[in-house]
Amino acid sequence: MLDKQDAKNKAKKSPPTAQLKPDVAAGMEKICLSAEDEKAARKAKHANQTFEKKPKLTKEERRAQQEAQRLAKSGGAPAKPTAKPAAAPAPPSARLQYDDPKKVAKYSKSSVIQRTQAQKQVALFSHLPQFERESSLSLNVGFSKAEIHPAILSLGLKYAEGKLAGGNARCVAMLTAFKQVIKDYHAPADKVLRRDLDKTLRPLIQFLIDCRPHSIGMGNAIRYVRNVIATLDPSKGDDDAKSFVLDEIDQYIQASLSNRNRILMAMTAVAKYACTKIVDGDVILTYARADIIEVLLKQAYDGKTKFRVLVVDSRPHFEGKKLVRALAEHGVPCAYLQINALSYVMKEVTKVFLGATAIMSNGAAVARVGTALCAMTAQEFNVPVLFCCETYKFSDRVQLDSITHNELRDPDELVNSYATDTTTHRLNRPKAEASSSHVLADWRDLSNLKLLNLVYDLTPMEYVSMVVTEIGMIPPTSIPAIIREYRKETNNEEQQLP
Repeated sequence: MLDKQDAKNKAKKSPPTAQLKPDVAAGMEKICLSAEDEKAARKAKHANQTFEKKPKLTKEERRAQQEAQRLAKSGGAPAKPTAKPAAAPAPPSARLQYDDPKKVAKYSKSSVIQRTQAQKQVALFSHLPQFERESSLSLNVGFSKAEIHPAILSLGLKYAEGKLAGGNARCVAMLTAFKQVIKDYHAPADKVLRRDLDKTLRPLIQFLIDCRPHSIGMGNAIRYVRNVIATLDPSKGDDDAKSFVLDEIDQYIQASLSNRNRILMAMTAVAKYACTKIVDGDVILTYARADIIEVLLKQAYDGKTKFRVLVVDSRPHFEGKKLVRALAEHGVPCAYLQINALSYVMKEVTKVFLGATAIMSNGAAVARVGTALCAMTAQEFNVPVLFCCETYKFSDRVQLDSITHNELRDPDELVNSYATDTTTHRLNRPKAEASSSHVLADWRDLSNLKLLNLVYDLTPMEYVSMVVTEIGMIPPTSIPAIIREYRKETNNEEQQLP
């Protein structure tokens, strides 16, 4: 009896053992496993699993898959284009000229005269305005859609025929023609003078550009004149306003005490500064013919400085011959040589003076083709290269080569200079006969032959030792500072106007 009672008491004191679920039991077994057993179990599990490799998609397939996923998310609606971030810089606009169909169509529409399209274009320079020699009658200038003032008409034909050369000469002639146009202009009764006068000048400027592309200095002069007209005081009468514009143009051209003078007096000031760099015994080398270099050398010779000049020249214009003749008549000792002899005489040269058509904001100099070769050769011989240039020829544009922006002239000039250069007894013949009996006479009939007559080349900043201007001698790195100062001066003058 006692044994049965003890068994019942033990059963009451000890609770029954709970039965664990299978997954809980497996977890308990896993916890109880050692690290080695757990690692072995994991390897066995991975060994039994098989992974399918995804096929490698191309870029187009991935893009199509992403587009399908977008359509599925949007319920079949077309995906909206992703907006670009506002801070993303816009790509620079391509400054195409004549190889862009839209630009060609726009230029043809705005042109005052319609010229014949060039037949034999050099592919690398097809974006530049092409030259095609035509007569004045074929230009249809007498029957154009806009009235051309006689002074502008005469000047444009001189540009087209190449009878007016030199940056300063072309710019002064253009401003003089503008003066004549303004004198003959009479504003209509219902028009504001400053608006109608600017509208009148636009087709005249376009006509000059059609005859021959203007230089950097001419473009700056045109902007100056148009700015003067745009800032005229509305309260002035027509006669007073015209007189004011004419006085401003005169101050831009002629010698004056005003700071606005940028051409003639500037050329004299440049020559004065450059003369200080010429000493006794110097051998000066220059290329082709620049008006400012001629004035400089004559002024230095008049100052009793003993030096001699080497004039380097090249085809097709042989402009150096005119410079040699002018210097010889003035008494300056000089010698004449072709550009192929440049490296042979550079060892005796002490300084190189060169003219420039424009100085870009990155310090590069745009000048007559062949100038860059003279500057680079001088650099190899450790000879200083001084560019003489007025500040009105400075440009805020950056140019890295002579391909993107340049000017093409008549390719027949190369043929004519070749004929007269190779046969001396043809020198006195007319130009029509000069190229009639040599190998290049029928070059237009040869399909695989094209002639390229570039006007300018570009000298990089590292080959420019100094730039001589009317405000002094400055390094090429200071060109942007000069441009900023002139821009501030112009803005201040505009603010002072009533």
